[in-house]
Amino acid sequence: MDKYLKNETTNNIKEETMKKLIIAEKPSLAKKIAGALGVTSRNKNGSFESGDLIIATLVGHVIEAVYPKSDWTLDNLPLKGLESPTMRASDGKEKIVSNVKKEITRSDVDEVVNAGDADTEGSLLVYELYEFFDVLDSGKKFT
Repeated sequence: MDKYLKNETTNNIKEETMKKLIIAEKPSLAKKIAGALGVTSRNKNGSFESGDLIIATLVGHVIEAVYPKSDWTLDNLPLKGLESPTMRASDGKEKIVSNVKKEITRSDVDEVVNAGDADTEGSLLVYELYEFFDVLDSGKKFT
């Protein structure tokens, strides 16, 4: 799919090929997807990229909930404040989260594919990133 972008500085219009981002749950799956699609090169973020395809990888759960730390009392039971915790990148996974965010927020990406394992947890691993990055209303297609 092509998209036309106007350079505000030069007033020139250029055609840009739009890309599909595939987010794999783990590196071994990303390699298999890339191999099956004939994508062998990597971009500056470490993702596989060629033509109109980008394949990024997670390493399991990369986002975690941060709950308020407080002693349990009769005033805060039943566990008040736990229904909407703050989310953050898991320890040691900040670079992975940063790289995937760079890919998912690219202006030339118009479709994002959830390639988590075909179970509830696999799907959640990718979906929680969509929410963390607040991109579900970005106009991109999520499949």
